[in-house]
Amino acid sequence: MGEQTVLSQNGIASVLFQADSAVGISEIIASSPGLIRDSIKIEITNKIVIDNFDHYASDNQLNGAWKVFQGTPTTLSLDQLIKIDGNYGLRVNYEVGSSNTENYSGFYKKFKQDWTGLRKLGFWCKPDGSNRTLEIILNAGGADFEADYVLSGLTWTFITIPFSEFSNGSRIDLTSVTGLTIKMVQGSGNAGSGTLYFDSFAALTSISGANRISDKRPSTPLTFQLFQNYPNPFNSSTSIEYVLPRRLRVKISIFNIKGEVIGTIVDSYQDSGTHIVHWTAHNISTGLYFYKIDAGGFTKVRKLIMIK
Repeated sequence: MGEQTVLSQNGIASVLFQADSAVGISEIIASSPGLIRDSIKIEITNKIVIDNFDHYASDNQLNGAWKVFQGTPTTLSLDQLIKIDGNYGLRVNYEVGSSNTENYSGFYKKFKQDWTGLRKLGFWCKPDGSNRTLEIILNAGGADFEADYVLSGLTWTFITIPFSEFSNGSRIDLTSVTGLTIKMVQGSGNAGSGTLYFDSFAALTSISGANRISDKRPSTPLTFQLFQNYPNPFNSSTSIEYVLPRRLRVKISIFNIKGEVIGTIVDSYQDSGTHIVHWTAHNISTGLYFYKIDAGGFTKVRKLIMIK
């Protein structure tokens, strides 16, 4: 991996860690001159790749492996520019509501894999900021298991969903996983079209920490925080940053001065750490508004000002 130097924002810095090998023990050391030196050893374990989109030679091959729902306006194509790594990412054009009588778009892949010992589904997604909902469906043991994710923000996000959070009323049979389905539904967003990007679908184990050592002083544990949006005042879009101390369900809503909810920009489970969500104000007038976070019993409200 080598050495990386990063700047912190609001006292928090983050890096993307990529192991040099698929399995084994790696050590991360963080230090700040005169302040802290801290390290943690983590165990990198196996994963099973569902698709990283690098082995397709054409869109025809892609559409031979991944299928779209008939009667829905969904198109799949390879993208050489917008991707995480490798040769290609997946570009998905879709439409929900409006002229789409099915009221959803979607695509799926059939396969047969044994995920025994694995704990969660992981994939990269670049949302379109529409606040529509992804319905992520695992087909296993002859049954369907669903989890949802709200399409807020516009930047690449690595989404991980523990198998325990897929709902069906019964336990997933990980010995016989036979397919993955992705549906786009309107949810709390507006009807219309959009474009999403995906990369590297895989079944994963958890990354486990071990042998944490520290000198000088321990690192400061994460606490709930909701920062002031930036820019503020804003013209059309603004960013909201917040910190979660652990994985939990998060909801961030926008209110007008009457206390009426005019939008929900986050409503999903998220991992611990710093998160940034982007909100684009559609069809609202100049004035004072409020944004509120609800997460694991933590609630906080801040003001934002829209100026056209």
